Amino acid sequence: YSQELSQGWNYIGSPYTSKYNVTEFLESLDNKYTKLYSYDASAQKWDVYSKYSGVEQAKIKDFEPGKGYVIFMTDTSEWRP
Repeated sequence: YSQELSQGWNYIGSPYTSKYNVTEFLESLDNKYTKLYSYDASAQKWDVYSKYSGVEQAKIKDFEPGKGYVIFMTDTSEWRP
């Protein structure tokens, strides 16, 4: 599976039925992203993952099946989860 992600905001989701570590899941993007968000409806807040330490507390640890994510890309890249 692969998907081209454009520079700017993109909506993505897991094509798999199991959880996967977020760092490994984004590895193919060659650090061409800054942040990843997912909305937690039960808590009514946005969870975040940032590749930069200290920017924001990383709350997203795994990509979960059935959940949607928003990612900000600094450049176009081929995503191969």
